[in-house]
Amino acid sequence: MVNNVELSIIVPVYNTAQYLRQCLDSLVCQTFKEIEIIVVNDCSPDNSHDIIEEYVSKYSNIVYVNHEVNKGYGGAANSALAVSKGKYFTFVDSDDYIIDKNCYKEVMEQFEKHNINVVGFLVQALNDSDKSVRNIFKKKTEKIVKFYGSTMNIIGVNIWNKVFKKSDFIDNGLAFPEKTKYVDLEMWYKYVAKVKPEGKIINKYFYMYREFRKGSVMNDPSSAAAFFETMNRTYDWLVEQNAAEEYRDKIIDWLNVISDLLDRYSEESHAYMVEHFTNWINKIQLKSEEVNDILKMKVFAYCIKDNYTRRLYLDSIVLYKRRQNIVNKTKHEIKRVIRQIKTFFAG
Repeated sequence: MVNNVELSIIVPVYNTAQYLRQCLDSLVCQTFKEIEIIVVNDCSPDNSHDIIEEYVSKYSNIVYVNHEVNKGYGGAANSALAVSKGKYFTFVDSDDYIIDKNCYKEVMEQFEKHNINVVGFLVQALNDSDKSVRNIFKKKTEKIVKFYGSTMNIIGVNIWNKVFKKSDFIDNGLAFPEKTKYVDLEMWYKYVAKVKPEGKIINKYFYMYREFRKGSVMNDPSSAAAFFETMNRTYDWLVEQNAAEEYRDKIIDWLNVISDLLDRYSEESHAYMVEHFTNWINKIQLKSEEVNDILKMKVFAYCIKDNYTRRLYLDSIVLYKRRQNIVNKTKHEIKRVIRQIKTFFAG
């Protein structure tokens, strides 16, 4: 057991035994030693329990919380925070892992140097199907960043590539939503609106996110329904806090996530998304000028199927088509000029 815990690393576990050892191995080797690793088994049906028990017997800084009732990711987060001893906390999903053993050492150095609320770092994505790796975020500014307003999503809404001050959550009465999906989205907006955090970004790829994993939340067709449920709940909360207008551009931008989700869902889920997309833009009273400028036209055109709603935004659709024609003509003209120049110099 660690006496002076500075950082609590929370690992929610559900049905990820195949990846759990790699995750925990990446944490127990960290060079920053004032950590506790809180592993929450959320009624996982596989042999995750046995693996966790094995690691608990080997490492004194691992704390095991074993749920008797499934509470979801948010419930696991709340259970871990309730027993946590660190002044700071973060998350690592049990199917992901930390790339660099100096990750949290460098994070804590930033907290020591600056009076800040949060420290973030960059992420790589590992395709679980073909094992390819890609960078999710490009390098950012080295200066202190406002993680609210226009720059709130500078390194995404995810909670696992950030380390937080626990007092910010306690002092503002922030708790994670339980038994729901897309916890990151809802929690991040509540945190940002309440805390107005400032922080630092470490321009190193410390976190490996596993994507396209069979059985993950992001690949579950029921996520289509959960996505809109979370959007509605978060938007209603922002309205209550008189913060909806401040984050309007970001709220509209949520809908662009649909373009990344469509290929993962069944035809039934597609139909659900189309129906609720229309309800959503009516709820937030989407303006014609906001189509194109914020909302991607391909998302709008896919999801708006009824003629009445299309007519409401006809001006935007016409403007978009005109812009596309101008772009296409310009590209064609540039290619023509380039061909002429090449012919001239070749002669």
